Amino acid sequence: MQSDSQKIISKVAVEKPSLIAIHTAKKIGEITNTSEATVIRFCYSLGYSGYTELQDEIKKSLLMVDQRKGPIQKYRDTEDAVTSDNYAHQVIDTDIAFLQHSLQHIDYQLYQQAVDSIIRANRIVVVGFRWCHIPAKWLFSTLNAIKGNIWRILLNLV
Repeated sequence: MQSDSQKIISKVAVEKPSLIAIHTAKKIGEITNTSEATVIRFCYSLGYSGYTELQDEIKKSLLMVDQRKGPIQKYRDTEDAVTSDNYAHQVIDTDIAFLQHSLQHIDYQLYQQAVDSIIRANRIVVVGFRWCHIPAKWLFSTLNAIKGNIWRILLNLV
């Protein structure tokens, strides 16, 4: 049986799982006007070993749902929920979730190999095709400022 505080936390978990995906147990306690300990007890009551296990499962479920949907459906799903008042918050929350996911899955050895290859290269050509021309411009500018002798090919074909 859940306490009233745990019921508040469970409502957040069901209605706004992305909050749990990106925030600490302490922050969820603040959001729900409960405590970090209550949030952790809530996780135990559901059979999890702790907050991190619940958070990881929610992250996975959110990522799996998003992967099955195309970009148009994702836009339609968020169109009504996002307002001018919360747009920046939504964008930053999404970025944080993607960064946390990336940090959990980064291959540091491969990352270091890429950095070493960039440092050793005599010439680097950055290619951006279609919508990727914008991040390619950023990469070109950044590498050119740091290393120099960077070439770019940007194709914005629609």
